[in-house]
Amino acid sequence: MNKFSILASILTLIFGFTFYGEKVELNILGTSYLVAAEVICFGLWLMFTLIFWSIRMKKFLSGNEA
Repeated sequence: MNKFSILASILTLIFGFTFYGEKVELNILGTSYLVAAEVICFGLWLMFTLIFWSIRMKKFLSGNEA
């Protein structure tokens, strides 16, 4: 397991317990949305993880071309 996976797991646990039960109100184009804070934290974590994985996959695939 690489360092990024361990760090991401630890941060997810910390933020999950820190913001558990909190609500965030978002106003998008005049519409108000009430979202749980842990859902937003998980969404950000998932987005950064997918970006990280795609960069690693691109490096892996480009390294095997030659």
